[in-house]
Amino acid sequence: MKIKKLFTASFENSLNLLDIPSVYYQENEFKDKSKTISKLRKIIYFIIVVLFFYGFHKLCTFRHGYYHDYIFIPFWLFVISLLILIFAILFSFFKKYGMLRLYVERNTTITVIIILNIYLILFVLQIFLNRIPLFCLIIGFMIIFLVSYIMFKQQILYLYSILYDVKEEKNKKINYFINKVIMKFMFIILVTLLIVKYFLKFLGFDVLNFLNSELLKSLYLFLTLSGCIVVSIAIFVYLLLPFSLFGYYKYKYSEEYRDFEGVSKEEWYGKKYKKLNK
Repeated sequence: MKIKKLFTASFENSLNLLDIPSVYYQENEFKDKSKTISKLRKIIYFIIVVLFFYGFHKLCTFRHGYYHDYIFIPFWLFVISLLILIFAILFSFFKKYGMLRLYVERNTTITVIIILNIYLILFVLQIFLNRIPLFCLIIGFMIIFLVSYIMFKQQILYLYSILYDVKEEKNKKINYFINKVIMKFMFIILVTLLIVKYFLKFLGFDVLNFLNSELLKSLYLFLTLSGCIVVSIAIFVYLLLPFSLFGYYKYKYSEEYRDFEGVSKEEWYGKKYKKLNK
């Protein structure tokens, strides 16, 4: 019920979203037109992302019999992902939104993160299904989904309380605890593991060779990839979701926000508006 109410707030209530630090920072950053990504850079980023996703597909097909008889990231899934990305890119290319196009472009980033999480989950299954006990995989994914559900639920309640100025101290404390403590703790652990691993490898000490047990090696890699999944979900929930919601209200109350920011119609709506009103 509260999810639906997130999209039915008034213009005055939607301004409360600027009280969220991540939204306020991104909004001020996007007002600097010099930071607008050019079409050439978009194409370069698109090629990099496509190659990255294709690499996941090739890793699953290369010697896939060693991991599992079934390919969890087949070529048809890569093609569907590619078509979705092309649609998202073209949507931001040809739609003339003026100042609002920055929020449309951010939806492309959300699309990439969603596909990335799907690929990471399938990649984990591809590698570890036959290498670690099934109950360990089940417990690991249950923890990932549980943490993701808690983050999403608390963020929805937090956004609701911000939009409608509802005092929910308990929810705010839980959201603060998750945002400031748990996520930072998990992020620090993940970064520390990666730094220690590559630093020791630079010194000629390979962590995976030190772990003589194949099971320990697999668990180490599984925890690292699981941490990447949780961190990417956290980026979506705590950074991209609030800002996208603010972009939705800027589009919904376009004229109100234009008057609020004191911007002309030509600058707000872009070249398309100029052509239609000549």
